[in-house]
Amino acid sequence: MIIENICVCNSVFICVVCNVMQVVVCCFMLNEGNMKNRVLILDDKNLNLSWLPDMLDKSQYDVEYKIVSNQASDLNINGEKELIIQFISSDNEENALSYLATIKERYPKTMRVAFSDFDNKGFVDKIIESNLAKMHVYKPWDEEQITTMVAHLFHYKNRLNSPALLDAINSINQLPTLPKIYQEITALVEKGADMDVIAKAIEKDIAIASQVLRVANSAFYGAKTGSILQATMFLGTDSIKNIILCTNLFERAKKTHDIEKIWTHSELSNRIANHFYYYINGKKMPTVISSIGLIHNIGLLLMMTKFSESFLNVYDNYLKNKEKTLLKFEKEILGYTHCELGAYLLEWWELPHPITDAAMYFSNPMAREVLYKESVCITHIASFLASEIIGGKLFNLKLNLETLAYLGISQVKLNDFKEQSKMF
Repeated sequence: MIIENICVCNSVFICVVCNVMQVVVCCFMLNEGNMKNRVLILDDKNLNLSWLPDMLDKSQYDVEYKIVSNQASDLNINGEKELIIQFISSDNEENALSYLATIKERYPKTMRVAFSDFDNKGFVDKIIESNLAKMHVYKPWDEEQITTMVAHLFHYKNRLNSPALLDAINSINQLPTLPKIYQEITALVEKGADMDVIAKAIEKDIAIASQVLRVANSAFYGAKTGSILQATMFLGTDSIKNIILCTNLFERAKKTHDIEKIWTHSELSNRIANHFYYYINGKKMPTVISSIGLIHNIGLLLMMTKFSESFLNVYDNYLKNKEKTLLKFEKEILGYTHCELGAYLLEWWELPHPITDAAMYFSNPMAREVLYKESVCITHIASFLASEIIGGKLFNLKLNLETLAYLGISQVKLNDFKEQSKMF
């Protein structure tokens, strides 16, 4: 059986499945304009948060509430849900990861959020890195925090389901898929394979291996090695996987001056982002977001390669008018932006939400809907500084000064960092 074509629209998802002797057309209702957003709250039996359903506006949300024990056998959900909110108590920490994995397996396209009453960094890292939940929130929780988060998640979902964006996606013969080597590395990591096994898998792909060495030997990492094993140990598996994604996309793209410039800008943004994170926090950037600069502008690459004629029209208008940004011209002419396009692709690949958040909002980091504001603000500043260094109209990003206040740094401190970034 071969999936020949997939069509997505606002209310119907149509999957045409072609076999040798038959054609089967399956229609699944996704969302009607007058339907409420469907939310499931899974409460831990040790927490008893029965007040939770009342905090969501019943005119907007259809809420189902269940008390569970975080055992997979407990999971019995009525109908399709758009958002699952899972509460986890410290008593059920051991079962929580497998339980969240079961929810993801059964409902891969449903938004998932985890709340817990304990602070365990390793536990949270696993949740986010494995994309078991879009975000994790520690106790204490309050009504405003939860209702705001729910509203922001649905706003994000609606942007990715806009008619103009879905029409554009449907016009592509095939969205870029995850490379086989990415899937292979992910499987090895999940199995807990040794680094030498992972390194051998990377060595089989010359383009990927070369890029891994290039990044590892950059000024930031300073590995000074020709060994893929040592480079892999320096970078970590999360960075390796993101390098694979970007390298694969750039390898597929037609080599032009602008495509090469995007790659240069992405690499520089990533180095600056990592340096800047260390500059303001005094520690290395978490591995789950350590390649955030590398991927943040992936939508621009996709637009230039898959929608080249449309983009050239937008870009031509942009070059003639300095009053508007590239994103404004994209929205006016196409009905969607390269930021939304990039976020859609990263969601389709099921990458961790901090990465998709940066792709969607790096040009508007102070938007109320941003869930990972610190990393998005850092990506914004890194992209801005890289744009200043590279120059040209393609990356003409204006610095949002509110990001400095949010991160607690002054303009003087940023200027000091800017001088350092010129050496990257």
